[in-house]
Amino acid sequence: GTRLDDLLDSGPAPAGTGRRCVLTFDDGHESNYTRALPVLLEAGFRATFFVTVGWIGRSPYMTWEQIRALAASGMEIGSHSLTHRPPATLQRSDLEIEMAESRKRLEDRLGLPVVSASSPTGFFNPEMIPVVQTLGYRGLCTGRIALWRNPLDRFRIPRIPVKPGATPAEFGRMVLGD
Repeated sequence: GTRLDDLLDSGPAPAGTGRRCVLTFDDGHESNYTRALPVLLEAGFRATFFVTVGWIGRSPYMTWEQIRALAASGMEIGSHSLTHRPPATLQRSDLEIEMAESRKRLEDRLGLPVVSASSPTGFFNPEMIPVVQTLGYRGLCTGRIALWRNPLDRFRIPRIPVKPGATPAEFGRMVLGD
């Protein structure tokens, strides 16, 4: 597993190197810190955590201290918006506030650049693409379920959800695109 920003920096995989896998987590649930982080560190993996900034410090979401610990452990912190309102219900001006303010707060509190974003709720609004591009994000994950086959399409990155109860074999098949 790697971070999304690392993959965005490196471009397409060189021929013959096989597939690469980015592990992402949305929302900022406290289990990202208490359960996922120890497993990732033990496996030597890095991942990207998309945090809903307005939920930080509210149970059952992570605190700023936990998010700083994720970042200090080598994990990427990205924006999952300010309030998690469904983007499909928002005007462009609201999308700009959601994505600009969440990024600003994360960067101010963490002292790190925030370059990746994830659209909340799975209900995508195409207006998010020019909004995040204008704000300087370098990648945007959507709720579309698919493998990311075109590494040049950085603002419609699909993902494969891993649901609770998925077996290691099922997870392996997902990672291999099977």
